[in-house]
Amino acid sequence: IYRRDGDEEAATRTATAWLAYLQQQIAKAPNAEARMGYDLHLVSAAIFLKKPDLALPEVERAERELPNDYNPPRLAASLYEQMAKYDEAVAESDRALAKAYGVPKLGIYMMKGRLLGKKKDPEAAKKVYEEGIAFGEFGDSS
Repeated sequence: IYRRDGDEEAATRTATAWLAYLQQQIAKAPNAEARMGYDLHLVSAAIFLKKPDLALPEVERAERELPNDYNPPRLAASLYEQMAKYDEAVAESDRALAKAYGVPKLGIYMMKGRLLGKKKDPEAAKKVYEEGIAFGEFGDSS
């Protein structure tokens, strides 16, 4: 609401408080699965503040603790994208695709295609979008 109303200072103040709250909850969470719920919001807050590097260590920890979960590499890809580190973002999206299933996997195909476009590789982006469409139409053949 603050950004919509042009009050960038209030938006930043609110997002900073949100980030601090999330970091406190992550520290108190009883396990990796509980932390993951907060990590999703932590990434959003860090991106909103244009400070994606604030969330990266927590996302990396989540990936170590939840090696079969697609969310940590998906989130890392988003953070790297915000940092304009497209090679790292594509590598993370590949790791997320290998673990993802169902509707979330479609979103990761879209992300990877967008990343490849930002890397100025339209042919690779087109191929990924086609793979995503095929997955959406026919499901996972593996």
